[in-house]
Amino acid sequence: MCREGGCGACVVTLSNNDPVTGNKQCRAVNSCLLPLLSCHGSEITTVEGIGNKKDGYHPVQSQLADMNGSQCGYCSPGMVMSMYSLLQKNSGAGVTMKEIESSLGGNICRCTGYRPIMDAFKTFAKDAPQELKSRCVDVEDLGNAICPKTGSACQGHCESNGLAKVVDGEIFKMGNWYRPESLEQLMALLSSFGREVKYRLVAGNTGTGVYKDDGPYDVYVDINKIGDLYQVSKESPLIIGGGINLTVMQETLSSIGSTNPDYWYAVTLAEHIEKIGSVPVRNAGSIAGNLMMKHGHREFPSDLFIVLETVGAKITIISCKREIQQLTLEQFLETDMNGQIILHVTLPPLSTDHIIKTFKIMPRSCNAHAYINAGFCAKISRQENIRIVGKPTIIFGGIRTSLVHAIETENFLADKFLDDEMTFQNALKMLDQELCPEEHLLNPDSDYLKTVAQGLFYKFVLTIIGDKAAPEFRSGALNLERKMMSGKQDYDTDSKEWPVNQPTIKVEARAQCSGEAKYIDDIPVCSDELFGVFVLSTVANCYIDQIDASDALKIDGVVAFLEAKSIKTDNLFVFAQGAFDSQNNEEVFCSGKVLYAGQSLGLIVASSQSIAARAAKLVRITYKDHQKPVLTIKEAMKNPERTMIHAAFGPPNVFDAGDVQGGFSSSETVIEGEFEIGTQYHFYMETLVAVCVPVEDGMNIYCSTQDQDAVQNAVARCLKLHKAQVNVETRRLGGSYGGKISRSTLVATACAIAAYELSKPVRISLDLDSNMALVGGRLPYYCQYKAGTDKDGVIQAVDMKIVSDCGGNFNEGTAFFAASFAKNCYAAKSWKFTPFLAKTDTPSNTYCRAPGTTQGIAIIENLIEHLAKIRQEDPLEFRLKNLNTSGNEEANSMRKIIDEVRRSSEFDKRLGEIKEFNSNNRWKKRGINLLPMVYPVESFPFRYNVLVAIHHEGGSVAVSHGGIECGQGINTKVTQVVARELGIDISLISVKPTNTLTNTNGSVTGGSVTSEMNCYAAMKACQDLKNRMLPIKEKLPDASWSELVEQCFNSNIDLTARHYYTSDDKVRGYIIHGATVSEVEVDVLTGEKLLRRVDILEDAGQSLSPLIDIGQIEGAFVMGVGLWTSEKITYDPHTGQKLSRGTWNYKPPVNSDIPMDFRITMLKNAAHPNGILRSKATGEPPLCMSVSVLFALRSAVDAARSDAGNPGWYRMDGPATIDKLHKMMLTNSAQYLFQ
Repeated sequence: MCREGGCGACVVTLSNNDPVTGNKQCRAVNSCLLPLLSCHGSEITTVEGIGNKKDGYHPVQSQLADMNGSQCGYCSPGMVMSMYSLLQKNSGAGVTMKEIESSLGGNICRCTGYRPIMDAFKTFAKDAPQELKSRCVDVEDLGNAICPKTGSACQGHCESNGLAKVVDGEIFKMGNWYRPESLEQLMALLSSFGREVKYRLVAGNTGTGVYKDDGPYDVYVDINKIGDLYQVSKESPLIIGGGINLTVMQETLSSIGSTNPDYWYAVTLAEHIEKIGSVPVRNAGSIAGNLMMKHGHREFPSDLFIVLETVGAKITIISCKREIQQLTLEQFLETDMNGQIILHVTLPPLSTDHIIKTFKIMPRSCNAHAYINAGFCAKISRQENIRIVGKPTIIFGGIRTSLVHAIETENFLADKFLDDEMTFQNALKMLDQELCPEEHLLNPDSDYLKTVAQGLFYKFVLTIIGDKAAPEFRSGALNLERKMMSGKQDYDTDSKEWPVNQPTIKVEARAQCSGEAKYIDDIPVCSDELFGVFVLSTVANCYIDQIDASDALKIDGVVAFLEAKSIKTDNLFVFAQGAFDSQNNEEVFCSGKVLYAGQSLGLIVASSQSIAARAAKLVRITYKDHQKPVLTIKEAMKNPERTMIHAAFGPPNVFDAGDVQGGFSSSETVIEGEFEIGTQYHFYMETLVAVCVPVEDGMNIYCSTQDQDAVQNAVARCLKLHKAQVNVETRRLGGSYGGKISRSTLVATACAIAAYELSKPVRISLDLDSNMALVGGRLPYYCQYKAGTDKDGVIQAVDMKIVSDCGGNFNEGTAFFAASFAKNCYAAKSWKFTPFLAKTDTPSNTYCRAPGTTQGIAIIENLIEHLAKIRQEDPLEFRLKNLNTSGNEEANSMRKIIDEVRRSSEFDKRLGEIKEFNSNNRWKKRGINLLPMVYPVESFPFRYNVLVAIHHEGGSVAVSHGGIECGQGINTKVTQVVARELGIDISLISVKPTNTLTNTNGSVTGGSVTSEMNCYAAMKACQDLKNRMLPIKEKLPDASWSELVEQCFNSNIDLTARHYYTSDDKVRGYIIHGATVSEVEVDVLTGEKLLRRVDILEDAGQSLSPLIDIGQIEGAFVMGVGLWTSEKITYDPHTGQKLSRGTWNYKPPVNSDIPMDFRITMLKNAAHPNGILRSKATGEPPLCMSVSVLFALRSAVDAARSDAGNPGWYRMDGPATIDKLHKMMLTNSAQYLFQ
């Protein structure tokens, strides 16, 4: 999906023989980085190869499915293969829970929040608690998979695969791919190339995930069979071959560190190497490959380079002339490596009077490149004073390209007494002069880099001086410690209602975990199918001057280039005044004015995806009349044409209540402030995909969309067809979160235009980079606010200007929704909220899970925090004082939920412990927050068809509903409702793909209510069927279901029923209440954070499906954690190009970013009469409560600022990334003291 080894969706098991021992080894690798020819002689096992419905599922597959670890399912095969690979690698030795958590660090899941995945896999751990072990299958079932060739257990070897090959001498060769099997062959091969041939040595090929534009290369040389590059000598000195992968290096260092006293420090290096990439990346990436990446790209913050240089390791290289040199790492950087290879690295023995510390500071907890990394080593003499013997080692990465050693600081500290504070302060000043960080748009600013670099040096010194530092400073030497994740889920279930309200696994979960679940791009390719790749603009706010596709059209296999001026169809996919508050038309292909960088300018169509992608890069575009792009709301607000009041869903004064100005006049405390919230990419794992097939009556469209009606409408208009001639079908989505509403229509319409123009089936499947460039995300927000309280702290007046950034047009604004939710659960004598839309030169932003509601609640909660701070009141007590307690039952429910979560989470006890912790620790701070939420759910004017058809032979039931399964469990909930209503087993029910025939005139899937409304329609359809069948039932009271159905069929009773849900069904709205307690810890010296514990209590009514709803709560909350802590989008200020594309530069949470202790409770005895089958929605409200994490961080930052002497109010926008947190804590080197 990402083509970077960053998401884990493509993980497979690679099995081959060790080039030295010949023993079979198994490991997880990213198939997107694995060259096919490098697999020659190896075995690749995919998720389909370990189990399926026909032959039986592997325990890893069934365990993940049965413990609710699969929602949309797109990440599930990668998760399964990561775990399977770990079990195969450790076969016989068993695995630990820590190993399992580490093995999943490279697998992204946007749906589940990770907890059920880790719980499912931890059942296989030898140190799992009994409660988890009791849920595990028999360990004996974890044996080798069945070989499809022999029908018996895999023996670990196969016959030759018969791959055709060409041999030059003794070297395997295919095309420009060579595989020498000895060092001599390799040297001879390199000699034969000379300097004119550009070659690439390939070990793991992981570097292509970082530097995609390296090359092109004339020749590729696979070095995986050269045994000399895989030698390890564990004696002194320790020698490790350059071809060895980072996992083996890590394991070697861990082992030797506990057995060879000369290498006591090796464990420290191993711990740092574990922070490089992910397990599949480390399983493939080699020592030499990592170092050569640093050699070719000096800016690359190589962690391996840092740890090796810290201990003074040497590199041995050999030239094609057989000349051998041993170099320092700095000498290696200056050496011409053409015709030379890294043979091995040598680590020196070090005495135990050395102190070694290495650090990696990154934007999230793992699987991320370093913002800054560092290594320190010093030989220490401990007598009355602590003296550095000789010169220490002080090195940094990520500061600037030319900096390795802080040479002047090293020289200054030679033979100095390190526990002398004046000496340390002088060293800090010298280091300050040496660092001189380079600025880069995607990195934190130079102030952060410099202060953190000094802070890491301070950490090192604190480690050395130990108890000579004051007690409150000692925690600075320690890193944040993440313990094993644990979770608790609490809910009630009524067996009398089963299968509704029964904890049930998703009906398609096992298919998803075995790779049998099919997504749009799994549709088999037709024999004459073509592939489309967009040509995207690279500049915003300009006009097209010329598009020249001549070079692209010369490539064999390129069929056409389609652009606005060449197509014979219409060119719009969004229509002004259309659905979803569309204010402006949107073009499929830009016809002149380029609104944003990433806009679609045209489409290359070719015979293969790879040819189309290569050709698209050759299309040359020139621009004219380029103006500086407007990229922020504040910039847009300077131009009246770029803003408008958002009144699409009601008059602009709908939020005015009471006399605001009078309220301010009577207030004792009045505050004013600003609050900004950044955008968030949806990060659905399945990118936008469409397959369009011309048929005799029009066009068949298979696309990953939440809104089939919009696709049908846009394609029909563009192609000038009747809507009935456009057939849209979707089985499931690999995640969506609102990002596949209007934007999927763009891709489907472009695809349909190509299919129509060329009269051939066409497929468009975006890669992650293109998807992120083309598509916007959650709308950014800016709020100006003013509020006042009386002398008792009771809110008198609130005035807010709420502005949402729609991107390159005014479509899909959400400011009205934000204003609707901006009261949350609070009361005031007067309110005034004015919602605005802003237009910037960025990709069109879209609805994203809990659109507007998330920001509305965050805005009022920020205001509450501001008032409480200015009044010096406890934030929770201030909230309670201002709760809306108007006397009705709904209002009083909020207080009950707050009291309950306050009690169950031991909030008051923990608050006291946190205050004590903070008073005793200058460099670690903790914070806690309790945040309430009121989430009104209206009766949306949506329309959904549900058709229920009973087959007369056997009584099985087919269901087609109007929603799209995108991980929320709609198929499962509908199945449970149908089973309950008809009184049959779930196994008899089959849910069919959604299409525009059975769901004609259907609505979008979204708003957290689609599942409920389709369940309601399914219930009505079933009731209709039961009424038809009742006369036969009365005649045959003892008949089985199948007998009853057969008799009804024979009596000519129509066994198909349909219900069309509309607002005429008069399903009433309701209110969801919830409360969250979040506890965090931050490292004041680095800005790193740890989410220690989260308790969520939510009123879900009587859940239709408790396991599904628990998963929705966890997944939504963790998505919100990303919004508020790590997911940041950066644009080039000159071109407007989105720079945060792909997994290298955009960081959603991974499994080690979720709460260490994650407790979810659905309110008990909470069946709601207005909810469908007494249930309530769960998909979006928890995301609104995730801002609790931001305010817990504020609590921790408050403590740090108090220590820094500035306890007043400060602005804290989202996301609170580590560099922002660090800056807000006012950390600077003048505070780095011993006493």
